Amino acid sequence: MESSGLSQSAAKALEILKQFSWLNNFYLAGGSALAIQLAHRLSFDLDFFTDKPFDQNKIDDDLRNIPSYKLDRFAQDTLLGLLEKTKISFFKVPYPLISRPLSFRSIRLAAIPDIAAMKLDAIGSRGTKRDFVDLYFIAKEIPLDKCLGHYRKKNNA
Repeated sequence: MESSGLSQSAAKALEILKQFSWLNNFYLAGGSALAIQLAHRLSFDLDFFTDKPFDQNKIDDDLRNIPSYKLDRFAQDTLLGLLEKTKISFFKVPYPLISRPLSFRSIRLAAIPDIAAMKLDAIGSRGTKRDFVDLYFIAKEIPLDKCLGHYRKKNNA
């Protein structure tokens, strides 16, 4: 696994975030986690997920000590911001991981089966070009019928 899938600013933001113990309760998913594993494209944002409640105020308070941090939005079970000009997000989601997370520089990463399920969900709701690009590269690793199976398992469908 390489950080070559991350933009320079995203890699710098990741290094800053990993100093905080609360990050151990999250896993990195989405395009960045996939780009670290496959190096198929450059990713510019960091999306962290957990299936447990988290203290948004604690995260925001800790990050406010970093000059390059800016809070974008607080919502229920969500914190969005910028760090090193990189979009960062923290979400509580209602589903657990279906595969054991991987480790990259002391950060938990969602494995490809989880990312596949999440990408299928993203395509159904927003369908950006990068979601389709990611799914194309996922399908080179996991057949699409298995991706659909992972989606069903993750979403109890």
